[in-house]
Amino acid sequence: MEADQIVFAIVVAFNGSKWIRKCVGSMLDEKDVHLEVLIVDNASEDETLDIVENEFPSVRIIRNDRNEGFGRACNKGIEYAWGCGATHFLLINQDAWVHPGTIRKLLDTQEKWSLPLVSPVHLNGSGQALDSGFEKNSTRPDLVSDIVKDLLASNLKPYYEFPFVNAACWLLPRKTVETVGGFDPIYFHYGEDGDYCRRLSLHIGEPCVVLGAFISHDRDGKGNSVVWENNKLLYSLYRLYGIKPASGKDKLAFHFKNTYRFLHHCAALNFRAAGHIADSYRTFIKMRPEHKNHIKTNLAKGPNWLSLDVAEDVSE
Repeated sequence: MEADQIVFAIVVAFNGSKWIRKCVGSMLDEKDVHLEVLIVDNASEDETLDIVENEFPSVRIIRNDRNEGFGRACNKGIEYAWGCGATHFLLINQDAWVHPGTIRKLLDTQEKWSLPLVSPVHLNGSGQALDSGFEKNSTRPDLVSDIVKDLLASNLKPYYEFPFVNAACWLLPRKTVETVGGFDPIYFHYGEDGDYCRRLSLHIGEPCVVLGAFISHDRDGKGNSVVWENNKLLYSLYRLYGIKPASGKDKLAFHFKNTYRFLHHCAALNFRAAGHIADSYRTFIKMRPEHKNHIKTNLAKGPNWLSLDVAEDVSE
Protein backbone atom coordinates (compact mmCIF):
# COMPACT_ATOMS: atom_id res chain seq x y z
CA MET A 1 0.00 0.00 0.00
CA GLU A 2 1.32 3.41 -0.99
CA ALA A 3 1.30 5.57 2.13
CA ASP A 4 0.59 8.78 0.23
CA GLN A 5 -2.29 7.43 -1.88
CA ILE A 6 -5.80 8.17 -0.61
CA VAL A 7 -8.53 6.92 -2.93
CA PHE A 8 -12.09 8.14 -2.51
CA ALA A 9 -14.60 5.90 -4.24
CA ILE A 10 -17.61 8.05 -5.13
CA VAL A 11 -20.88 6.24 -5.79
CA VAL A 12 -23.88 8.23 -6.98
CA ALA A 13 -26.91 6.32 -5.68
CA PHE A 14 -30.55 6.49 -6.64
CA ASN A 15 -32.80 3.60 -5.62
CA GLY A 16 -29.85 1.24 -5.89
CA SER A 17 -30.72 -1.31 -3.20
CA LYS A 18 -30.50 -4.12 -5.75
CA TRP A 19 -26.75 -3.59 -6.22
CA ILE A 20 -25.38 -1.45 -3.38
CA ARG A 21 -24.16 -4.37 -1.23
CA LYS A 22 -22.12 -5.82 -4.06
CA CYS A 23 -20.85 -2.44 -5.21
CA VAL A 24 -19.62 -1.27 -1.81
CA GLY A 25 -18.54 -4.69 -0.59
CA SER A 26 -16.31 -5.28 -3.61
CA MET A 27 -14.37 -2.09 -2.93
CA LEU A 28 -14.00 -2.64 0.81
CA ASP A 29 -12.47 -6.05 0.04
CA GLU A 30 -9.46 -4.25 -1.48
CA LYS A 31 -7.17 -4.44 1.57
CA ASP A 32 -3.96 -3.06 0.06
CA VAL A 33 -5.47 0.30 -0.91
CA HIS A 34 -6.20 3.25 1.39
CA LEU A 35 -9.81 3.53 0.28
CA GLU A 36 -12.68 5.65 1.53
CA VAL A 37 -16.16 5.05 0.15
CA LEU A 38 -18.54 7.97 -0.26
CA ILE A 39 -22.19 7.59 -1.27
CA VAL A 40 -23.83 10.65 -2.81
CA ASP A 41 -27.50 9.79 -2.64
CA ASN A 42 -29.96 11.47 -5.01
CA ALA A 43 -32.97 11.21 -2.68
CA SER A 44 -33.45 7.45 -2.94
CA GLU A 45 -36.88 6.17 -1.97
CA ASP A 46 -35.89 2.54 -1.45
CA GLU A 47 -33.64 0.83 1.14
CA THR A 48 -30.32 1.94 -0.35
CA LEU A 49 -29.22 4.10 2.56
CA ASP A 50 -30.60 1.71 5.20
CA ILE A 51 -28.40 -1.03 3.76
CA VAL A 52 -25.33 1.20 3.71
CA GLU A 53 -25.84 2.52 7.23
CA ASN A 54 -26.55 -0.90 8.77
CA GLU A 55 -24.02 -3.02 6.89
CA PHE A 56 -21.21 -0.59 6.01
CA PRO A 57 -20.88 1.86 8.92
CA SER A 58 -17.50 3.16 7.67
CA VAL A 59 -19.04 4.48 4.46
CA ARG A 60 -19.63 8.22 4.32
CA ILE A 61 -22.92 9.55 2.98
CA ILE A 62 -24.00 12.83 1.40
CA ARG A 63 -27.77 13.14 1.21
CA ASN A 64 -29.28 15.26 -1.53
CA ASP A 65 -32.84 16.40 -0.93
CA ARG A 66 -33.65 15.89 -4.61
CA ASN A 67 -32.34 13.99 -7.61
CA GLU A 68 -29.52 16.21 -8.88
CA GLY A 69 -28.53 13.90 -11.70
CA PHE A 70 -25.28 12.01 -12.14
CA GLY A 71 -22.82 14.79 -12.97
CA ARG A 72 -23.83 17.28 -10.28
CA ALA A 73 -23.84 14.55 -7.63
CA CYS A 74 -20.38 13.36 -8.74
CA ASN A 75 -19.09 16.91 -8.53
CA LYS A 76 -20.37 17.22 -4.99
CA GLY A 77 -18.59 14.00 -4.08
CA ILE A 78 -15.33 15.15 -5.70
CA GLU A 79 -15.46 18.43 -3.77
CA TYR A 80 -15.96 16.57 -0.50
CA ALA A 81 -13.18 14.07 -1.24
CA TRP A 82 -10.83 16.86 -2.31
CA GLY A 83 -11.34 18.55 1.04
CA CYS A 84 -10.45 15.26 2.76
CA GLY A 85 -7.11 15.11 0.94
CA ALA A 86 -7.95 12.52 -1.72
CA THR A 87 -5.14 11.85 -4.19
CA HIS A 88 -7.39 9.80 -6.51
CA PHE A 89 -11.10 9.78 -7.25
CA LEU A 90 -12.73 6.50 -8.22
CA LEU A 91 -16.10 7.18 -9.83
CA ILE A 92 -18.14 4.00 -9.92
CA ASN A 93 -21.79 3.34 -10.74
CA GLN A 94 -24.09 1.89 -8.12
CA ASP A 95 -24.84 -1.06 -10.43
CA ALA A 96 -21.17 -1.93 -10.90
CA TRP A 97 -18.61 -3.75 -8.78
CA VAL A 98 -14.86 -4.19 -9.01
CA HIS A 99 -13.11 -7.52 -9.41
CA PRO A 100 -10.34 -8.42 -6.93
CA GLY A 101 -7.14 -6.42 -7.40
CA THR A 102 -8.67 -4.00 -9.89
CA ILE A 103 -8.29 -0.79 -7.89
CA ARG A 104 -4.67 -1.59 -7.10
CA LYS A 105 -3.95 -2.31 -10.76
CA LEU A 106 -5.62 0.91 -11.87
CA LEU A 107 -3.59 2.90 -9.34
CA ASP A 108 -0.28 1.31 -10.28
CA THR A 109 -0.87 1.75 -14.01
CA GLN A 110 -2.00 5.35 -13.66
CA GLU A 111 0.94 6.25 -11.45
CA LYS A 112 3.61 4.49 -13.52
CA TRP A 113 2.66 6.16 -16.80
CA SER A 114 1.08 9.37 -15.42
CA LEU A 115 -2.21 8.70 -17.21
CA PRO A 116 -5.00 11.28 -16.91
CA LEU A 117 -7.91 8.81 -16.63
CA VAL A 118 -7.88 5.04 -16.35
CA SER A 119 -10.75 2.60 -16.52
CA PRO A 120 -10.91 -1.19 -16.33
CA VAL A 121 -12.43 -3.52 -18.89
CA HIS A 122 -16.22 -3.39 -18.41
CA LEU A 123 -17.98 -6.76 -18.29
CA ASN A 124 -21.71 -7.36 -18.09
CA GLY A 125 -23.52 -8.36 -14.92
CA SER A 126 -22.75 -12.06 -15.32
CA GLY A 127 -19.08 -11.34 -16.00
CA GLN A 128 -19.21 -13.61 -19.04
CA ALA A 129 -19.16 -10.98 -21.78
CA LEU A 130 -18.34 -7.34 -22.39
CA ASP A 131 -20.82 -4.75 -21.20
CA SER A 132 -22.90 -3.74 -24.22
CA GLY A 133 -21.95 -0.07 -24.07
CA PHE A 134 -18.28 -0.84 -23.57
CA GLU A 135 -18.35 -3.33 -26.43
CA LYS A 136 -19.94 -0.78 -28.76
CA ASN A 137 -17.22 1.78 -28.07
CA SER A 138 -14.24 -0.57 -27.78
CA THR A 139 -14.69 -2.75 -30.86
CA ARG A 140 -14.26 -0.04 -33.48
CA PRO A 141 -11.97 -1.32 -36.26
CA ASP A 142 -9.22 1.23 -35.58
CA LEU A 143 -9.06 0.29 -31.89
CA VAL A 144 -9.34 -3.46 -32.40
CA SER A 145 -6.65 -3.45 -35.09
CA ASP A 146 -3.95 -2.17 -32.74
CA ILE A 147 -4.90 -4.57 -29.96
CA VAL A 148 -5.08 -7.58 -32.28
CA LYS A 149 -1.70 -6.75 -33.81
CA ASP A 150 -0.14 -6.58 -30.37
CA LEU A 151 -1.90 -9.76 -29.30
CA LEU A 152 -0.61 -11.70 -32.32
CA ALA A 153 2.87 -10.40 -31.62
CA SER A 154 2.58 -11.41 -27.93
CA ASN A 155 3.21 -7.78 -27.08
CA LEU A 156 0.04 -6.55 -25.42
CA LYS A 157 0.45 -3.18 -23.74
CA PRO A 158 -0.71 -2.67 -20.13
CA TYR A 159 -3.21 -0.07 -21.32
CA TYR A 160 -4.73 1.32 -24.52
CA GLU A 161 -6.01 4.79 -25.29
CA PHE A 162 -9.69 5.10 -26.17
CA PRO A 163 -11.46 8.28 -27.30
CA PHE A 164 -14.35 7.43 -24.98
CA VAL A 165 -14.97 5.16 -22.00
CA ASN A 166 -18.26 5.44 -20.16
CA ALA A 167 -18.06 6.59 -16.57
CA ALA A 168 -19.23 3.35 -14.96
CA CYS A 169 -15.74 3.19 -13.45
CA TRP A 170 -13.12 5.90 -13.78
CA LEU A 171 -10.02 6.59 -11.73
CA LEU A 172 -8.97 10.24 -11.85
CA PRO A 173 -5.77 11.55 -10.24
CA ARG A 174 -5.78 14.89 -8.50
CA LYS A 175 -3.96 16.58 -11.40
CA THR A 176 -6.75 15.72 -13.82
CA VAL A 177 -9.35 17.25 -11.53
CA GLU A 178 -7.22 20.39 -11.21
CA THR A 179 -6.85 20.68 -14.97
CA VAL A 180 -10.19 19.52 -16.39
CA GLY A 181 -12.53 19.92 -13.44
CA GLY A 182 -15.80 18.10 -12.88
CA PHE A 183 -18.79 17.24 -15.03
CA ASP A 184 -20.53 20.01 -16.93
CA PRO A 185 -23.86 20.53 -15.12
CA ILE A 186 -25.67 21.30 -18.38
CA TYR A 187 -26.02 17.51 -18.64
CA PHE A 188 -28.48 16.06 -16.14
CA HIS A 189 -27.86 12.36 -16.80
CA TYR A 190 -26.09 10.76 -19.77
CA GLY A 191 -23.85 12.70 -22.13
CA GLU A 192 -21.70 14.12 -19.34
CA ASP A 193 -19.04 11.42 -19.62
CA GLY A 194 -18.65 11.90 -23.38
CA ASP A 195 -18.29 15.63 -22.83
CA TYR A 196 -15.68 15.02 -20.13
CA CYS A 197 -13.66 12.71 -22.40
CA ARG A 198 -13.60 15.38 -25.11
CA ARG A 199 -12.41 17.98 -22.58
CA LEU A 200 -9.81 15.56 -21.24
CA SER A 201 -8.50 14.93 -24.75
CA LEU A 202 -8.31 18.67 -25.38
CA HIS A 203 -6.35 19.50 -22.24
CA ILE A 204 -4.31 16.43 -21.20
CA GLY A 205 -4.75 13.23 -23.17
CA GLU A 206 -6.99 10.30 -23.96
CA PRO A 207 -8.82 8.04 -21.50
CA CYS A 208 -7.07 4.71 -21.06
CA VAL A 209 -8.40 1.18 -20.55
CA VAL A 210 -6.19 -1.01 -18.36
CA LEU A 211 -5.97 -4.64 -19.38
CA GLY A 212 -6.24 -7.16 -16.56
CA ALA A 213 -8.48 -4.87 -14.49
CA PHE A 214 -12.22 -5.59 -14.54
CA ILE A 215 -15.60 -4.44 -13.33
CA SER A 216 -19.00 -5.99 -13.83
CA HIS A 217 -21.73 -3.57 -14.86
CA ASP A 218 -25.18 -5.00 -14.28
CA ARG A 219 -27.34 -2.84 -16.49
CA ASP A 220 -28.33 -5.37 -19.18
CA GLY A 221 -27.73 -2.73 -21.84
CA LYS A 222 -30.74 -0.77 -20.63
CA GLY A 223 -29.69 1.96 -18.24
CA ASN A 224 -32.43 4.49 -17.57
CA SER A 225 -34.07 4.33 -20.97
CA VAL A 226 -36.67 7.01 -20.18
CA VAL A 227 -34.05 9.59 -19.19
CA TRP A 228 -31.92 8.70 -22.21
CA GLU A 229 -34.79 8.92 -24.69
CA ASN A 230 -35.83 12.27 -23.27
CA ASN A 231 -32.37 13.78 -23.55
CA LYS A 232 -30.38 12.09 -26.30
CA LEU A 233 -31.37 14.47 -29.13
CA LEU A 234 -30.72 17.56 -27.01
CA TYR A 235 -27.37 16.21 -25.85
CA SER A 236 -26.47 15.32 -29.43
CA LEU A 237 -27.06 18.96 -30.34
CA TYR A 238 -24.83 20.07 -27.47
CA ARG A 239 -22.10 17.81 -28.79
CA LEU A 240 -22.63 18.87 -32.42
CA TYR A 241 -21.91 22.48 -31.43
CA GLY A 242 -19.58 21.75 -28.50
CA ILE A 243 -15.88 22.18 -27.79
CA LYS A 244 -15.04 19.96 -30.76
CA PRO A 245 -17.83 21.01 -33.15
CA ALA A 246 -18.84 18.88 -36.10
CA SER A 247 -18.12 19.98 -39.65
CA GLY A 248 -20.71 21.98 -41.56
CA LYS A 249 -21.42 18.91 -43.69
CA ASP A 250 -22.06 16.73 -40.63
CA LYS A 251 -24.29 19.38 -39.07
CA LEU A 252 -26.34 19.62 -42.25
CA ALA A 253 -26.71 15.84 -42.44
CA PHE A 254 -27.78 15.71 -38.79
CA HIS A 255 -30.45 18.37 -39.22
CA PHE A 256 -31.69 16.83 -42.48
CA LYS A 257 -32.06 13.46 -40.76
CA ASN A 258 -34.08 14.94 -37.90
CA THR A 259 -36.23 17.01 -40.26
CA TYR A 260 -37.03 13.81 -42.13
CA ARG A 261 -37.84 12.03 -38.84
CA PHE A 262 -40.09 14.91 -37.79
CA LEU A 263 -42.04 14.87 -41.07
CA HIS A 264 -42.25 11.07 -41.04
CA HIS A 265 -43.75 11.09 -37.52
CA CYS A 266 -46.22 13.80 -38.52
CA ALA A 267 -47.30 11.81 -41.59
CA ALA A 268 -47.78 8.73 -39.39
CA LEU A 269 -49.80 10.85 -36.92
CA ASN A 270 -47.20 10.09 -34.28
CA PHE A 271 -47.41 13.57 -32.84
CA ARG A 272 -45.74 12.65 -29.54
CA ALA A 273 -42.52 11.64 -31.30
CA ALA A 274 -42.69 14.63 -33.62
CA GLY A 275 -43.30 16.92 -30.65
CA HIS A 276 -40.27 15.49 -28.85
CA ILE A 277 -38.02 16.41 -31.78
CA ALA A 278 -39.48 19.90 -31.90
CA ASP A 279 -39.14 20.31 -28.12
CA SER A 280 -35.49 19.21 -28.22
CA TYR A 281 -34.65 21.80 -30.86
CA ARG A 282 -36.66 24.44 -29.01
CA THR A 283 -34.79 23.70 -25.77
CA PHE A 284 -31.44 23.80 -27.55
CA ILE A 285 -32.19 27.20 -29.08
CA LYS A 286 -33.27 28.50 -25.67
CA MET A 287 -30.17 27.05 -23.99
CA ARG A 288 -27.72 28.07 -26.72
CA PRO A 289 -26.45 31.27 -25.01
CA GLU A 290 -25.79 29.33 -21.80
CA HIS A 291 -24.28 26.48 -23.79
CA LYS A 292 -21.84 28.89 -25.45
CA ASN A 293 -20.76 30.15 -22.03
CA HIS A 294 -20.19 26.58 -20.90
CA ILE A 295 -18.01 25.97 -23.96
CA LYS A 296 -15.88 29.01 -23.09
CA THR A 297 -15.44 27.66 -19.57
CA ASN A 298 -14.55 24.18 -20.77
CA LEU A 299 -11.99 25.48 -23.27
CA ALA A 300 -9.97 26.87 -20.36
CA LYS A 301 -7.91 24.68 -18.04
CA GLY A 302 -8.91 24.65 -14.41
CA PRO A 303 -11.15 22.92 -11.87
CA ASN A 304 -14.27 23.87 -13.82
CA TRP A 305 -17.67 23.23 -12.22
CA LEU A 306 -16.03 22.53 -8.87
CA SER A 307 -15.37 24.66 -5.80
CA LEU A 308 -11.83 23.65 -4.91
CA ASP A 309 -8.91 25.31 -3.18
CA VAL A 310 -6.27 24.97 -5.91
CA ALA A 311 -3.55 27.06 -7.46
CA GLU A 312 -4.89 29.30 -10.21
CA ASP A 313 -2.33 28.27 -12.85
CA VAL A 314 -2.49 24.57 -13.76
CA SER A 315 -1.27 25.02 -17.32
CA GLU A 316 2.08 23.35 -16.80
